[in-house]
Amino acid sequence: MTEGQAPTGGEAILTWVQIVAIIGAAAWGAYTFLYEQIWVPATAPVNISIDLQLKKAGVTSSGPMAAIAMHVSATNPSSRRIYLLSTAWFVRGIKLQTTDSMDTAAFDKSAAAKVQSGDYVEKYSNVATSDLVAVGSLFSDWRLNPKETVERTYVIHVPRDKYDAIEATTWVPYVEVPEGYSYVYSIQQQYPDGRSCQLGAGVECQEVITGAMCRQGANDLCTPISSVKEFTKIGGGYERSEAQLSLW
Repeated sequence: MTEGQAPTGGEAILTWVQIVAIIGAAAWGAYTFLYEQIWVPATAPVNISIDLQLKKAGVTSSGPMAAIAMHVSATNPSSRRIYLLSTAWFVRGIKLQTTDSMDTAAFDKSAAAKVQSGDYVEKYSNVATSDLVAVGSLFSDWRLNPKETVERTYVIHVPRDKYDAIEATTWVPYVEVPEGYSYVYSIQQQYPDGRSCQLGAGVECQEVITGAMCRQGANDLCTPISSVKEFTKIGGGYERSEAQLSLW
């Protein structure tokens, strides 16, 4: 087509095809950007990864006390900010006792039951006592940005002549909303099956720490969340980690 001439029908169609192609490419690029950078991160689940390590840190000069270093780190691997509620750690002192060897059939039956419940059993020893010996707040941080990590190290002391091992547990509850929710803890006496008991009622009666996520109200009233819908809406969750260390 020369200057001053009107475009032919074929040339006009080609021009419109090019315009539509450019608009389509721009729209696809915008959609891809919104999908990958906004929609996917906004709908991806959030979580926290916990690393708990125990190691011996020496003995005290004042008596047969073992010093244990407990190092804990928490990382937010997700693409969204997470708000931490009350985090906690607690340590139990474990005293073992030697038992007569179980026959194979009895051991297999007990092992199958323990595996189903998330526990374990040993053939030549069992737990004589398991006492709560230390409890504390884990992190002072109240939020974790994407890819951020926080770390803490605590040193606890346990009498070596009273316990054979320790077991440390950490609790890290979190939500996706900045305020209005909390996590409360309580210490109760329970049997392994959850029934209440009083200390001294037997070896299996132990102090157990329990927790519940709740909605804060007036006068610091905390109403436990029982609705799965509300729990999901606020992105509620918690990570629990455990580790054991021999004192021998």
